Amino acid sequence: APAAAKPPTPDPEDSLLSSVLAAFANRRAVETINGRVAMLGFVNAISAEQATHATLFEQFPAALGSVLIITLASLAPKLRKNPQAPLDGITEDAEAFFVFNSDAERLNGRAAMVGITAWALIEAVTG
Repeated sequence: APAAAKPPTPDPEDSLLSSVLAAFANRRAVETINGRVAMLGFVNAISAEQATHATLFEQFPAALGSVLIITLASLAPKLRKNPQAPLDGITEDAEAFFVFNSDAERLNGRAAMVGITAWALIEAVTG
């Protein structure tokens, strides 16, 4: 009897994991995702502290789900693999809309990252 044919092996370039790893290898993508997480985290942390008086460190465990959701949502355009699709917004600048553009997003993300870091340091020093 002839040997059974082997099923074709998937091309590693087409795997979801390879697409995610490629996005995280791009410094711009990492900064964009971290900036998005920091911007939303900063606003959420201020709101939660005002409402519950919980410190930034006390809020951290509850924020992990939001971080995962934001990261996955940011990667979604990169993972769709449609060459006709518009720019993905993480490894390349997305199309500007009024005052909303990639440079403003990057600047606001950097400010939020610095703000959260300063906030954490102040809380760590002052208690």
